[in-house]
Amino acid sequence: SAAPPPVTYRADLLWPDNSDDEDGFRIERSDTIPSSTWVILGSVAPNVVTYADPGLPSGTDRCWRIEAFNVAGAEASPETCGTVPNPVSPPNAPGAPEVTFTQE
Repeated sequence: SAAPPPVTYRADLLWPDNSDDEDGFRIERSDTIPSSTWVILGSVAPNVVTYADPGLPSGTDRCWRIEAFNVAGAEASPETCGTVPNPVSPPNAPGAPEVTFTQE
């Protein structure tokens, strides 16, 4: 039989817009905790404060940060990290068995 498709998740990011002069926001992700190498996922227009990051494999670690930018430079947010849920896990242990004794 065919293996079930891998379980993936989408991370929905939402951040406060603390600037009134950005040209946009860059969304960056690191695939390790603690974060090490940042990859730019994309960018959004000024005043847009949401971004969806789909296709994340279950059980993996990810960190995100948002960078506001304009012609003068860029400032990055603090990072937010988490582990993508893993819905496949061992079952819960059964309850203790009841024992009765019968004379043979």
